[in-house]
Amino acid sequence: MDKWDDFDHELLSCDIVDFEEKVPIGVCIQCKRFGANETNKCSYCISGIIKCTKCKSFYTKPNELYCSGCNVALLYNGVNLTIKQIFDLPDCPFKGIQINDHLEEIFNDFKTKTGIKNKLIKNVNEFKILLNQCKNKSSGEIFCILDGQRDLVVCSLPTKFADQLLDQCMQSNVDPHTYRYVHAIAPFIYDIWNFPSKNSVLDCYYREFGELNKCPSNIKDLYSLWGRCMNPFAINNLTNVDLCKCVCGETIELHDKKIKCSSCFGYIHKQCLTKKCPMCNTDWLSENIKDKFFGGMCII
Repeated sequence: MDKWDDFDHELLSCDIVDFEEKVPIGVCIQCKRFGANETNKCSYCISGIIKCTKCKSFYTKPNELYCSGCNVALLYNGVNLTIKQIFDLPDCPFKGIQINDHLEEIFNDFKTKTGIKNKLIKNVNEFKILLNQCKNKSSGEIFCILDGQRDLVVCSLPTKFADQLLDQCMQSNVDPHTYRYVHAIAPFIYDIWNFPSKNSVLDCYYREFGELNKCPSNIKDLYSLWGRCMNPFAINNLTNVDLCKCVCGETIELHDKKIKCSSCFGYIHKQCLTKKCPMCNTDWLSENIKDKFFGGMCII
């Protein structure tokens, strides 16, 4: 066996073991996990740092039984926390669970702060209407429906409904390039981390290669995720359809370069940009215009 490095070394299954003592040679006699020094203990056990006795995943502070996350969970066990109290919790798995449990309230806070008009589809009957609207439609049309450019308001979908809608689209055979449906639907999923890991395109573009499988425990990260996912950066992958009418009287197509007002969320052609939104008369100051394009869409 190679000499132990200066730092603590977690044992591999191939390390030599003293079978009489059932402890690997040169290993901490207390935790039986890390390399030991002349005291036969690792630096963790010497300083009183052990694996959390509750979650068995994270390490504790010296001479404590629980990690910081489990300490928070035990402190607030059974307490009905307000949104502000949840926001003030330190980032830990317990906070992520609390955020997920109060997600609708927090989503409403996000809507208030950003001004988005998305309606969260919670009712089964509402979803059936949406499902029927999207039946046998192209990816471009489905995007327009969810974006509020047809008969319905702009929508946000819980995973359980988004999964059913995506399954319907995949089975319709309207578009042989089924990955387009992922880009049409995924920007409108409000709990994307709960989506089952069964589609490589969705995992790659929207779930951090499948690693995003828990609700973020940081509010800024959550709001950033919602903001990023709601920007349809892959819009040019969708079938090109008429999106809506511009104030100039011409039709805006999905692939056109366009500007979306951050106040009324209406669209105009990029070349129709004026100092004020022609739809809601909101001033468009240069510092309020983000010079960012997501698949031909300029978000302002």
